[in-house]
Amino acid sequence: MGVKPSSIHTVFGDKKKLFLLAVARYTSGPVTAQSMIATASSAREAAQGLLDAAVLGFTSDDTPKGCLLATSAISCSAAAQDVKAELAAIRIDVEARLRDKALADIEARRLPADIDADALAAHTLAVI
Repeated sequence: MGVKPSSIHTVFGDKKKLFLLAVARYTSGPVTAQSMIATASSAREAAQGLLDAAVLGFTSDDTPKGCLLATSAISCSAAAQDVKAELAAIRIDVEARLRDKALADIEARRLPADIDADALAAHTLAVI
């Protein structure tokens, strides 16, 4: 990029702001987890789409291995708890959207009434 390490603070403010801009870029685009869930016809289709995207995105020879959000959250220092909280908020949002999709399917009787929508969503995100 032609930016010297000492001037990164001038260009982006600080390392945290640069990282959060990178996360925003990483989680945006024409297809996001949120848009996949919103456009899926069912919770099953949403979960399958998220899982398929994770497999392709995290294991392809053309992409970095693993998930930026997960690996970053694991390596956050005590001084970066605010960053860790922002990463968690992204995951919590995706999980809540998937849970809501499952609840809608339960209400529409596409899923059995005894399905635990919270557990289903949490499990899907844990597998990812």
